Amino acid sequence: MIRLDLERQRQLASPVGRGTAREVIKTYGAWIQGVTTAETVARAAELCEVARICFWDALIVASAEEVAAEQILSEELNGGQLIVGIRIVNPFKIGVMEP
Repeated sequence: MIRLDLERQRQLASPVGRGTAREVIKTYGAWIQGVTTAETVARAAELCEVARICFWDALIVASAEEVAAEQILSEELNGGQLIVGIRIVNPFKIGVMEP
């Protein structure tokens, strides 16, 4: 969620106000399945090395692993890649078949 706020400032041609961004974050907050624990952070640190991804992406993967997610939608990670059994899907590659 923090990354969402930072990215919206950097990438949008006409950045939305901070109040609007907070409302968007609250809306997406309904998707949160649990809290980030020390174990989640430790698993993310391990995944950094194993999967050779940055810590923040590894934290997403570790959190997805905890809730037994089958896929992650991401433009940052490599679409089609499997990380700890979780398929990475790039939602912006419309019409492109990923393995």
